[in-house]
Amino acid sequence: RIEDETLANYVPPTKQVPGAGLAGYFWSQCDAQDSSITWRDVKAITDDPDQPPYLRMTLLEQAGYGKACGVPFDLRGHRGVVLYFARATADESMLTEYTNDLHLRVSADLIG
Repeated sequence: RIEDETLANYVPPTKQVPGAGLAGYFWSQCDAQDSSITWRDVKAITDDPDQPPYLRMTLLEQAGYGKACGVPFDLRGHRGVVLYFARATADESMLTEYTNDLHLRVSADLIG
């Protein structure tokens, strides 16, 4: 429902106010002084009363994506955040392992 635009029940992305949705949430968490990648529980974000309801986030959670992180990039002054997802049962020690962390950062720079 969030990928296939040909489906009758397709849910397109909508404009979000700054700080809303997963990208906005992680963007608001970015700190130039703190380069750590923090994995968050998707359900905790969707249940956050300060987050406006967003059907696409709920669908991601229902699809089994239980953890998410946002990795900021800055490519010649163009800044943004790349979102990565993991299943709810993923081992957080493996997600935060040095080589995985490095891979996510390099990938974010290449995607950005």
